[in-house]
Amino acid sequence: MKALTVCQPWAWAILAKIKQVENRNWFTPYRGPLLIHAGKSLEYMKIIPDLAGDIQYKFGLTIPDKLEFGAILGSVELVDCLPLGRLAAKYGNLAFAEGPAYWVLKKARLLLAPIVYRGGMGLFDIPDEVLAGAAWERQCRVCGCTQDDGCPLGCCWTEEDLCSACSDRE
Repeated sequence: MKALTVCQPWAWAILAKIKQVENRNWFTPYRGPLLIHAGKSLEYMKIIPDLAGDIQYKFGLTIPDKLEFGAILGSVELVDCLPLGRLAAKYGNLAFAEGPAYWVLKKARLLLAPIVYRGGMGLFDIPDEVLAGAAWERQCRVCGCTQDDGCPLGCCWTEEDLCSACSDRE
């Protein structure tokens, strides 16, 4: 499976569904599932005090005291890769930072336990055996809601991977 190393606290923000766009200096034709690997760099940790208030106010979430580094934390679906002008026209204001390439991410899903793994540059492959036996948080196969982040009007599980709000859509 393809993976992308993202510095903390951005890896956490992506998987907490706060950050729906990853900014890169390069565009990719790849679309599909993408593992989020938290890099080992502490470079952006200094922004947490400035970021914490905004996240608490806008999302009602608190940045955890202990963030994971050097591990695969979860996955997303990479659905688009656009320059800023096209991003705003197609998706509205999702931009979290600035950069020439905006990678649009959907269906964030956490691993129940991080998998310690060495990161890589660009998109890199994680062998299937690394993920064998990994436990994932429950997620609806239609809308992507999870056990901790259900549908806006509420839902419950009708099947292992299908919520009640989507069960009549299939």
